Amino acid sequence: MRNKKQEKIVAMIDGYESVITLSSAMAAVFYVWLVPAVASIFVALIGFGTGRDVDEMARFSDLLRTVQAAQGALGLFTAAMFVYWVFRARENVRRLGKRHKIGVGKIFFKHISALGLVLVAIVLIAFVPSAALFGVLLLISAVVWMSLMFNMMAMASLRMLWRTSSPPTGLEEGLPHLAVIWLVSWILSGWTAGTLQPQQASYTLQPSTAAVFLVLHALSLAVAAVAIARLVVQVAARQDERLGVLISHVDGDGLDDEGPAVTSDQIQHAWEESNNLVDFNH
Repeated sequence: MRNKKQEKIVAMIDGYESVITLSSAMAAVFYVWLVPAVASIFVALIGFGTGRDVDEMARFSDLLRTVQAAQGALGLFTAAMFVYWVFRARENVRRLGKRHKIGVGKIFFKHISALGLVLVAIVLIAFVPSAALFGVLLLISAVVWMSLMFNMMAMASLRMLWRTSSPPTGLEEGLPHLAVIWLVSWILSGWTAGTLQPQQASYTLQPSTAAVFLVLHALSLAVAAVAIARLVVQVAARQDERLGVLISHVDGDGLDDEGPAVTSDQIQHAWEESNNLVDFNH
């Protein structure tokens, strides 16, 4: 029969819910982004062939607007799905003997504090002509910094989930280079998309110039989609593998009746015993 300590471990593991299926669905959503990426390439090819004729420019602008609208709708759905995926995966972290703190609040205040720099920049531009150029540069820097807030929140979420599905305390792994590729390409796709926004209202960019930015946007978007799709699947697989190690090797010794379900020392001991049985490098 199980003693009280062993029952605690069983209770902890029983609350674990694998996110393998959800992660596969999340990856499929990210792969859908390859469709607007290919569509953007198609529209860019039309842009390269568009001359100065008003009708041709209007047709190119309409196609560009359609692609941007589709990406906007898909973006809202993807963001909602990603937040739900992070929430579900985060619920497993305590079952794996780790802390699930992401630090979203800290990231929010770090980036929103740039509003102060925005106010300073506006004052310099409006009332100090000699410092107007500095004010413009300060304003651009502050806006860019604030625009990175949600990207950094997503990155922090991935970092937490990856770290907590690593081998036990003392052997925690940082995110792979694939995460950096995703972050950089995703930011680049957003910035290039922002460059194209004026095309909706006027022809401030020639179609051929807009087409260049559209190609950069499409390529960076495709890279970001593939990278993040692979990452979410790997996180789910790592969580399940870590759980398997705990189930097989944590025996409950050394637990206090009022203490946590699993201690770091127990998990470390379990990992050392099973080091040759599980490979976390995917």
